[in-house]
Amino acid sequence: MPTLEVAGGASNAFTTYDSTMTVSTVPADGLPPWLKREAARLDALPPVGEAAFVRERDVVRDELRLRGGLVPQAAIPMGVRETLLGEHPYGRSVGGTDATVRALTLADAERFHDRYYVGQNVVLSIVGPHDPRAVFDVVETAYAGITRGAVPRPITVPEPSPPRRTRIRGTERG
Repeated sequence: MPTLEVAGGASNAFTTYDSTMTVSTVPADGLPPWLKREAARLDALPPVGEAAFVRERDVVRDELRLRGGLVPQAAIPMGVRETLLGEHPYGRSVGGTDATVRALTLADAERFHDRYYVGQNVVLSIVGPHDPRAVFDVVETAYAGITRGAVPRPITVPEPSPPRRTRIRGTERG
């Protein structure tokens, strides 16, 4: 199958505090091969060399700088979260900090993938002009062989105590 874009589709991914989502638009006739490809990608991280990993890690570091380090419009909301939520995970940047991302290794990424990118954690939403039973059969076939994985241990973090009185100031210089 040609790449998604060549076949008339598009894909984008993003990460929130609680999940990573990939949103793909696929031509109706391309759904079965796309599902098979996505299941294979989920089940086995494609081999990534150290140089490619470092390039991707540097892209993430650049995104972090744009979101919070150099752009005042992004730094202010992050400052509010840090002030109000402190060490709670929601008080941190979704993507980490430059220091935490710089410290990541290829082995770290592989361990994370193997733990969290497993069948147990997948949610598929498929919309379009498809017969639901046929789509279910295609999904079942495509994902039948992937590693189910263990249910990740829930992470519980106590809620932070809100500060009694807090003033956050930000200025923008143009």
